[in-house]
Amino acid sequence: MADQSPITLLPTLVGADPVAGPLRDVAALFADELSEVRFPDLDAKILNAAIGDVEKAFAEVARLEAAVTEARRKLDESHDVLVHKASRGLAYARVFADSDTELLGRLDGITLPRSRRGAAAPAAAADAPKKRGRKPNAPAETLFNGSSSSSNDSTLPTDAAADSSDDVVAHAAE
Repeated sequence: MADQSPITLLPTLVGADPVAGPLRDVAALFADELSEVRFPDLDAKILNAAIGDVEKAFAEVARLEAAVTEARRKLDESHDVLVHKASRGLAYARVFADSDTELLGRLDGITLPRSRRGAAAPAAAADAPKKRGRKPNAPAETLFNGSSSSSNDSTLPTDAAADSSDDVVAHAAE
């Protein structure tokens, strides 16, 4: 198991209290019942100052974590743009090297990394051509019967009906 630094153990949720309840209870005890008690390096004022220091440090950590999160997002976005551009460059190079087997061999040896977010880069999606044309027609069975599997045999032509329709077509052709 990896060692965890004390910083990773701090609560990092927005609105979370960095000072645990029992620590506040001790400070409240010295503020109320033990307000007149003074130890050489400890009293209510010293405890409250220490709580203030923890809260300030926690706010700084939260600010820096937000900055790191934003920096990682920008890094991932830049990486995704680079992967997309390298992919396009590799495709162009393959077209260029169509008759150069040595260059094609080098290009085939290149394996690009995937996007860090696991999905296509937003720039790649924006550059993708839109689909054109009509949607394919539905199969005849679904068009007339309403389902892809025909359970009603009465809608299907019988062999005799099929033979007679072939005869009609043959006579019409003569």
